[in-house]
Amino acid sequence: MKPLLSIEEQIARLIENKNVKVNSQIEKEKFKSYLLKYNYINIIGSTKLLFATGYDIKKKEHIYEKATNCKDIMDLHDKFLKFECILREGILDYESQLKVMLSLYLRDLFDKKQIGFEEFIKSIKSKDNKKIFNNKEEEKYTEYWYRNITKYSEKHKNKMYSNYYTLIKILSFGTIVRIFLATYEGKHILSQVQNFITKENISFKIFNDLSTISILRNVLCHKEPILIFLNKGLLKDNIHNNGKDVYNKRVTCIEKIYCEYLGYQLPRDSIIKQFSNLKCNRTDKFPENIII
Repeated sequence: MKPLLSIEEQIARLIENKNVKVNSQIEKEKFKSYLLKYNYINIIGSTKLLFATGYDIKKKEHIYEKATNCKDIMDLHDKFLKFECILREGILDYESQLKVMLSLYLRDLFDKKQIGFEEFIKSIKSKDNKKIFNNKEEEKYTEYWYRNITKYSEKHKNKMYSNYYTLIKILSFGTIVRIFLATYEGKHILSQVQNFITKENISFKIFNDLSTISILRNVLCHKEPILIFLNKGLLKDNIHNNGKDVYNKRVTCIEKIYCEYLGYQLPRDSIIKQFSNLKCNRTDKFPENIII
């Protein structure tokens, strides 16, 4: 286990082990503040893959033959922060809309079936016909539901306010995704909600891989760098080799939110798209050659 280092020790290690250059005391103080603000692991754990010049397979460590200015590391990390900020806002907006779509669908379903939230929660199943929620979870979510009916139905004269409030304000995104991926009366809820959206002429698309989108959402909200998110996907594929293709699913989810939902474009040579081809062969054009 690596020891916990002070900021001074972190900088000393970067200089000694990763060939990082700090050109003045002013630059050093700025770098110290930057490390304190954004965390050594997040900064170096992502950018080192871009300024390393090779990888020693026997020692299992990166090689840094070319010097890298600490200012370039900070500038590059700032570029990723801006991209991640846009992506985070986009995925949070998407989450909000997804919850609204589910609440509208459930309102329609509950009216047609003459059932309530409790019956629905207890009836939904996984693909292998097992219960989605255990008894404690069912009790917790049902208690939320009826607490809000009691609290708001008197004021609003509308039990569907509780439906909206419970889904939008209380249930986590992970729980919402579990509901979307479940089945009700043998039919996939995700497909049923999408059919409802189409019928109601609502312009919104539910992406199929909500599990990966949920992971991406948590990564962004906890401010884990996007390159670490992608690298973990590669590692999962290499370690388990089970054909799940975790890495490509993660790239696709980034593209779904950034391009399809937000309407931006990722260049063909974007590091997001080309990350799996990264060979730690930094050129003299670093960091200008890194395109997000």
